[in-house]
Amino acid sequence: MAETQKWTKKLAKEFEVPLFLKDAVLTPVIIEELGNIKGKRAVDLGCGSGYFSRKMVARGARVVGVDRNKHQLDLALRKSTRNIRYLKGDIIRTHLPAASFDLALLNLVNVEIPSTSTVIKVFKNTRGWLKRNGTLVIGDVHPHNLGKGSAADSFLPSSGKDYFDNGSKWHSESYRIDGKKLKFYPNYHYTIEFLVNTLIETGFRLERMHEIPYKNEGFPIGLVLVARKE
Repeated sequence: MAETQKWTKKLAKEFEVPLFLKDAVLTPVIIEELGNIKGKRAVDLGCGSGYFSRKMVARGARVVGVDRNKHQLDLALRKSTRNIRYLKGDIIRTHLPAASFDLALLNLVNVEIPSTSTVIKVFKNTRGWLKRNGTLVIGDVHPHNLGKGSAADSFLPSSGKDYFDNGSKWHSESYRIDGKKLKFYPNYHYTIEFLVNTLIETGFRLERMHEIPYKNEGFPIGLVLVARKE
């Protein structure tokens, strides 16, 4: 069994160059779903080095980015921070003002959450921070991308787990946009059924779902869910 990787300074720098999964697969759909966000208040939960925080600001939003990793936030702070406020904190325990954001983004965050109970807590927290009718956009590895060997991203079993084993650990192998392959362990797997039902049970209304392939591979590697606070 591989050892758990830590978000060291070196690893954060490695992931600063966007992955194909993020840049070519998820980003176009997320940007389309965000729509006109000029003047909106957004929270980028698990913001990492600020990739989506900067994209939302470029579209006119005011953004709070939250991440627990100092090294990734250091990278974010070296770039433009106009209309972005970065906070260091775990999104399970971070205290943000209730009902203060028009939209929330969880991009490639669920894949790093180690239990179903924690996913539930993250969704509950996010709902509390959103205004009435606020929008949550989730971008993630497609749960069915298990052992598929995509040209952009692979989600590989580590201990014989199957699709229905929510919270099971997996290896990921992903390519950056410069062609370099990065490996990460552990990532955590959750079924679409679990994610959608958890959104509903925590007070969201699912509005749209996108299953996104990479080029013409014939199976989805990316998943985007759009939900609204009831």
